[in-house]
Amino acid sequence: MDNGKFFEALIENISDVLAILDPDGTTRFKSANVRHVFGWDPEELIGRSGLELIHPDDRDAVFEQFAVLVAATGGRAETECRYQHRDGSYRWVSMSAINRTDDPVINGVLVRYYDVSERKRLELESERRRLYLEEIVASAPDAIITLDPEHRVVEWNPGAAELFGYSAAEAEGRNLDDLVAGADPGERRRAAEYSARVMRHETVPHTESTRFRKDGTPVAVILADAPILMEGQPIGIVATYKDITEQKEAERRVRALLEEKDVILQEIRHRIRNDLALVASLLSVQAGQSESPEVVTALNEAQNRIQVIHTVYDRLEMTQTGDTVDLDALLSGVVTDLQRSTLPGDVTVTYNGTGTAYPTVTRRAVAIGIMVNELITNAVKYAFPGTAVPANSEPPATRPRITVSFGAAPDRLTIGVCDNGIGVPAEVAAGIRRGYGLTVIDALLTQHQGYMEIRRNDGTDVKLVMPVFTEER
Repeated sequence: MDNGKFFEALIENISDVLAILDPDGTTRFKSANVRHVFGWDPEELIGRSGLELIHPDDRDAVFEQFAVLVAATGGRAETECRYQHRDGSYRWVSMSAINRTDDPVINGVLVRYYDVSERKRLELESERRRLYLEEIVASAPDAIITLDPEHRVVEWNPGAAELFGYSAAEAEGRNLDDLVAGADPGERRRAAEYSARVMRHETVPHTESTRFRKDGTPVAVILADAPILMEGQPIGIVATYKDITEQKEAERRVRALLEEKDVILQEIRHRIRNDLALVASLLSVQAGQSESPEVVTALNEAQNRIQVIHTVYDRLEMTQTGDTVDLDALLSGVVTDLQRSTLPGDVTVTYNGTGTAYPTVTRRAVAIGIMVNELITNAVKYAFPGTAVPANSEPPATRPRITVSFGAAPDRLTIGVCDNGIGVPAEVAAGIRRGYGLTVIDALLTQHQGYMEIRRNDGTDVKLVMPVFTEER
């Protein structure tokens, strides 16, 4: 084997570039692989200063190290700097040199160049990433705190200093719970539970709690904890705290305003009920003093309409959910009140509802109550004239009977009023002729985007259909 050719081939194919420099820095030898690594032909570099291709910003430091190295036979030096590629760009290199001026073969400084550009790129990228994350933590308005496995503070950002009143120097190294959990045993116990959960690789989701500032004042916060894992093992905890004091105060003010509103609404409703009762009483007195049957009938009907509205406000107080009324309970109450107060004893009115609460807005409850009152009143007046089958007739199915029903689908409400009387005239069923009660119903249905169907079928069957309001969904 030709050892000279062997070592020449070996040097040409390794990734390190080798050079021999004279004590004044002149290049006397450059390995052939400089062509692959830095783009230069070795012949281009022979006789030139081996240091002139160093980046200007790094050159002075390298010159100083080289001067020290040359002054000490056998001395060694290592550094990293930027070295110029033939295309004009610079590559980061790791340079190691040894003074071998005492060696008769080398008789100079042996230098090894190794391209570390990729490593430096990754290091710089990692450093930029670290600085970026540090800036995020430092700029965050919330408290961000990192802890070691013993729950001691490692990092304490400006947000934490602002929230809790401790400087980073005061907080670092201390147990977090000792700083912010206060003296309350319950809070300390919950804080310890959160820490234990995190060290079991669990995450504590956003949770409302109370923590305490340096001066002892409580502060409402939303906290969250998560483990810091390295190779699957917990090495610490990151805890965040958001100050929600203003939010909680705003919620308190809203609750106070809502409570005040409820008190005012209750007072208004109470006065409306009293006023309605007064008007109904006046109508009752007026009807008792009148000798005209027509006037008495009209006054009684007006009193019934007022009574329906009064019933709505009664139900509003009993079954109130915000500004809504249970429609199923309301209709049952309207039927019961009419049966008890004004309907003839030989007419039976029954109610078939959903059996479950159905909240509706007050304005719709009033309208539906009035419409059902009008339909029942009309049935009593016109479906069972004096010549109709008497109340005690047999079979029972032929006795005067009115049935009110209520059903709710996802998109519509249906209220039915049917009787087993003589049936409405054909022109009324066809909508050609309308009395006062049906005219009122038509007007209310228009306001509520509904419609009415009237059928003659062994009596009269009236159906009111309305779309479901957004508030009722």
